[in-house]
Amino acid sequence: MERSVLISEAITTGKNAPYNLRMIRKNPEIMLQGKVGDAEAYLNNMIRIAKLEMKNDRRLGQSQLRTHLKSLVVSILSDAPRKSKEVTA
Repeated sequence: MERSVLISEAITTGKNAPYNLRMIRKNPEIMLQGKVGDAEAYLNNMIRIAKLEMKNDRRLGQSQLRTHLKSLVVSILSDAPRKSKEVTA
């Protein structure tokens, strides 16, 4: 499986995990005996992974936006003195 597919599944599971965790804690009899702890650990892990991936996704988008804006500003600033010299010359 590709990493992007795994990440999207982890994010989806992580978003649904708090509800599932509450349901397991309220109704432990719906789970197999002895599997409640494993299920809680799995759901907590999915929540953690989803938070990390969403944080990484935001960082990536912000850094690309920052780089793009920086290059635009540099091109505008480097172009401005040239235009003013052309007008006065």
